[in-house]
Parts: sequence; C-alpha cells; structure tokens
Amino acid sequence: MNMTFGEGSLAQAIFDQARELNGALTSREMQAVWFHNEEAVGMIRLWENTIVEMDIPERCFWTHFDGNDAIVFYDHIHAFFEALYRNSPQDVQQVLDHAPMKLLIICTTGITSSLAAAHINELARQHGWNVEADWSTIEQARWKAALADVVLYAPQAAAAFQGLSQDEKRHCALIRPLDFATMNMPAIVRQAQLLMA
Repeated sequence: MNMTFGEGSLAQAIFDQARELNGALTSREMQAVWFHNEEAVGMIRLWENTIVEMDIPERCFWTHFDGNDAIVFYDHIHAFFEALYRNSPQDVQQVLDHAPMKLLIICTTGITSSLAAAHINELARQHGWNVEADWSTIEQARWKAALADVVLYAPQAAAAFQGLSQDEKRHCALIRPLDFATMNMPAIVRQAQLLMA
C-alpha cells in the first residue's frame, strides 16, 4: 500500500516495531537498536522521532530515511538486513519472519473490530500465535493500514474495501461473514496468514 504519514509518525512507528524483531538489542535512552551476526553489527537509530539512520560499518553501509512513505521505508529496512546478512540471505527472512504479523481489523465504528482484535490478542498470548491484532474505524484506516502486514475488513465495511485500489488490496480482504458473526478467531487469523503467503 502506498500510504503516507504525517511528519515523524511513520519513522517512530516502524522504529518501535524494529525493537521487537528477533535478535534486537535495544537502548531506549539512545533510541537505538543493534543487530549482529558473526561478521558485522548493524545499528538502527531514531533521531528526533523523524529520521531513521541505518549503519553497518563493517559493510560500509549507511542510509537514512526522513520521509513519510511506507513503501520507501520498507525498501530501506530490507536493504539494511540484506547488507547485514549478505553471506546468509536466509537470515534476513528469519529475522523479519520472527516479528509478529501485524493484523489490522477495520469496521465502520470500531466497536466490533476492537472486540475482535482484543480476542485475537488474548488467544495469541494463550496459544503462542505470532500475531498482533489492532483495530480501526474506516476514518482512521488509511494511516493505520500502512503499519499493518495484513488488513481485514469486517463485512459491514465491505463498501470501503471495494473502494480500495488494486495495489491497496494486495494484503487486504473481507472477513467471511460467518467467521465474523461467530467470532471464529482461528479462521480469521488463518485468513490473514494466507494473505501473507
């Protein structure tokens, strides 16, 4: 999804997610995260909540991101991990795959989507599912969707889903009405996982 954010919000949000990745060593005081393998150490640092710097001295790799376009940011973070693990490309996917799948559930008023997200997060804690669910109203959906890996629309928000462009629908779907009506969370999470495949 080619979404944009207000100044600083994307940098801060994605930096917060980087702290949760597999193998992250964090310093909240410095607003920095380090990743390492046997050959190199990489640092991701947030400056004034708006600029993300990525540095791997052993690889002569340095870049920074100070915009608000989610697609551009993900290109930068992917390049960072590819440079860090250049001799072990499978490690890039291992680090990124370990991060929980960010699932956003959208409904018209936020009432049913908030209940569904809370239920999924509770089941994830109980059963070790690698997913974090959030919710949104249709009005908030545009900026929240850019932070999510998968976006599921409740049946009552079908019109909003139909209004998305083909690019925006890439990792989006309508929740099956029966699954949503019965709050069948395993089926809803499975639907999200299939969209990630």
